[in-house]
Amino acid sequence: MEKLEFKCIDFFNRYIVEEIVYKDDGENIVPVKVLSRSTLGSKFKSDDIISINRPSFNENLKYVREKEEKIIDDDIFKWLDVRINGTLAVSLLDEWSTKDINEFAQVIKSFLLERRIM
Repeated sequence: MEKLEFKCIDFFNRYIVEEIVYKDDGENIVPVKVLSRSTLGSKFKSDDIISINRPSFNENLKYVREKEEKIIDDDIFKWLDVRINGTLAVSLLDEWSTKDINEFAQVIKSFLLERRIM
């Protein structure tokens, strides 16, 4: 895997968050996909650094296969060795809300798929 580093603020502003919201169309409540910018960048100082591994296509396939077969733990933060200022990002899971953790996971998914805000 290739180790990449970004300023936290730039990383969270760069990648898309995908959410499903529900809208009342007058007759039904329908799900609508909304793409937006992450708000997590505001949790960091300007010099905070995130480092994250970018897996190759084959490494990604192997991970998905092993995850489906329950051979490995399903912790994407550990698998990608996500670190904030050198500390494993798993430590944030105790401090952040479930909403923020889910948003962080969405940003990582966008990073892996290279879905950026243009």
